[in-house]
Amino acid sequence: MLPLQRPAFYLPILYASTLFLNPPLTLAQTITPAADGTGTTLTINGNQYNINGGTLSGDGTNLFHSFTQFGLDANQ
Repeated sequence: MLPLQRPAFYLPILYASTLFLNPPLTLAQTITPAADGTGTTLTINGNQYNINGGTLSGDGTNLFHSFTQFGLDANQ
């Protein structure tokens, strides 16, 4: 039997090549500190985002930040 007569053999190869040629895209949102009293501040320096401030937990062991939006791309 000729290989062209076995389409089931080619389906996984076709599917894999489609994913390789058309990779899925993702969209990122910006980072926006929430105005909820946690004191979170954001400083942007090029592709580096410095997150400072925040609120300590009651026992002082955990630091909390709050964001209304948080999204980065692969280069950030």
